[in-house]
Amino acid sequence: MVAEPTSSYTIRVGIDTGGTFTDFMVASDEGVRVHKVLSTPHDPAEAVLRGLEQLGLEPAACEITYGSTVATNALIERKGARTAFVTTAGFEDMLEIGRQTRPHLYDLMPSRPPAMVPKELRFGVDERILYDGSVLKPLSRRALADLRRSMRDRGIESVAVCFLFSFVNPAHELAVAEALGGLGVPVSCSHRVLPEHREYERATTTAVNAYVAPVMGRYLERLGRSLGGRGRFRVMQSNGGSISAARAAGRCPTRSNNNASSDAPSPLRKRRRRSGLSNNTSRIRCTRWRAARPMRWVSIGSRSDCQIASASARASRCGTNRPACPSVPTTSGSAPAAGGSR
Repeated sequence: MVAEPTSSYTIRVGIDTGGTFTDFMVASDEGVRVHKVLSTPHDPAEAVLRGLEQLGLEPAACEITYGSTVATNALIERKGARTAFVTTAGFEDMLEIGRQTRPHLYDLMPSRPPAMVPKELRFGVDERILYDGSVLKPLSRRALADLRRSMRDRGIESVAVCFLFSFVNPAHELAVAEALGGLGVPVSCSHRVLPEHREYERATTTAVNAYVAPVMGRYLERLGRSLGGRGRFRVMQSNGGSISAARAAGRCPTRSNNNASSDAPSPLRKRRRRSGLSNNTSRIRCTRWRAARPMRWVSIGSRSDCQIASASARASRCGTNRPACPSVPTTSGSAPAAGGSR
């Protein structure tokens, strides 16, 4: 792991945008200061700029780390992008089918919220990669052309791609991402967002990533312009680390999900730096968050918001320096059945 370079900025600012207040913590040679301003829900960037102005800080001289619930709010309020989901043919409904886990196990008349990705925007592609990364059914140019044709004129704003075993061999996901590049919309690939086995968890996290990507992209771009593109601007992750604003807005916006804490100077951060660990990939073990009381469902299928937050936290552990995930082992040495863990 590469050690984090020493910052050349003498002023570090942690900012947390909440529903009522936007909080600031400033660490400099003069000590630590805290400040609070009223949030501006219509445009959270206004409160950020007002607070910096009241503190008398010039963004060019500051290292700013920003914590926001913009992505989480878009997910809960269903104000994300019109998202398409692309997967291996025959698995188009995995987001809606989900797994056994559900809030009310013995409810004979359960009601589910509508799926985040509607049925008409789920596309199956005739391809198949096996558990060891070998290609059972190649992805043809005709399949890519048919996929592009099917997606046109549907008002799609973002695309999530999740093929079986793509965390072992991402070739087909990369081919789809390249083929859809002409649509002019962000494409989230599961092998980048959450390179782990089990297709449902990987698919849901990738779908959430695609759903909030345009929202986070527009917001962070606007905030970056307001700051004048000066200084160092980073975004908090769900795991307690931080990533560049460009990366948070582009490939991995879901890493900021369920993030409401500012990057105040802490003993943990200092300890991480002394140990030579990069701030981009936190070593904190994120455990599953269990809700203490019943929560309203905001799921993509059968998954509740606390479970989505857990998957997002796992996604934030998958940094660029993470080694490739090994293939799924079998006890007998033979390939697992088609319905096994993927």
